[in-house]
Amino acid sequence: MAKPPSRRFVGGPPTPLVKPPQTLAQVLANELKQIANIEREKRQVEKRLAELNTWLREREARYGLTKPAPVKLERRPASSGRHIFTDQDLATARQLRAQGLAFHVIGERMGINGSVISRHLGGKVKRTAKKRRRFTVDQFQQAQKLHAAGMNYAEIGRRLSVASNVVSAHLNGKVGAHQDATPPNSEPDDD
Repeated sequence: MAKPPSRRFVGGPPTPLVKPPQTLAQVLANELKQIANIEREKRQVEKRLAELNTWLREREARYGLTKPAPVKLERRPASSGRHIFTDQDLATARQLRAQGLAFHVIGERMGINGSVISRHLGGKVKRTAKKRRRFTVDQFQQAQKLHAAGMNYAEIGRRLSVASNVVSAHLNGKVGAHQDATPPNSEPDDD
């Protein structure tokens, strides 16, 4: 009977786990290759950036999208920090407003806060508060049905367009007593 071959050298001698150390010349050659690759990539990026800038300038010129330079304003000495709003500034702001620009855009161009422009032009800065929506009886009843069907608070909230913490609070009884509430468009009992 023949002996089986030794398992030690099946498929050739074992490969070393660690690469043999490189010579200094090899290390330097590799570093120089990496530097050359980085410089080549840098040139490609710079070329692409120049192309994009040219394209952008062409589009701005074609569609008139160039931004005018900000208007230089006279300022008080640095100690006060306040801007002197001159008659010329007022005329400039009125012209820009006549072009249909918003107060904050005029302010950016002139280097002044938009509310200051609004105050000098006699306009009002409108701030509208969000209208608070109530969790209705119908929504509560729907939420109860969906929760009983095994849906979680986040899914219920998405379906009813309500935050999940609102759904949780109402279903756990922390907010409102919807069970006793009178449904909308119905008369309460006067017994």
